[in-house]
Amino acid sequence: MNQIGEIKFCGMKCYSTPECNATCIHEGYEKGICLQNDYGSLECCCQGNLRSNAGSPISSVDLTK
Repeated sequence: MNQIGEIKFCGMKCYSTPECNATCIHEGYEKGICLQNDYGSLECCCQGNLRSNAGSPISSVDLTK
């Protein structure tokens, strides 16, 4: 299996690549792709570093609104 970039987090069920990508970006990763796991099902894997700086929340969503 050839992977582009460094996988940082997997385990979410993959419904579609665009949804996976959007979820990962929302969580602060560079992008998300769907990969087949050892059991033959697809899971959403996030790639790249979290965009948050030290001391800031992981999510970029403003929860005060």
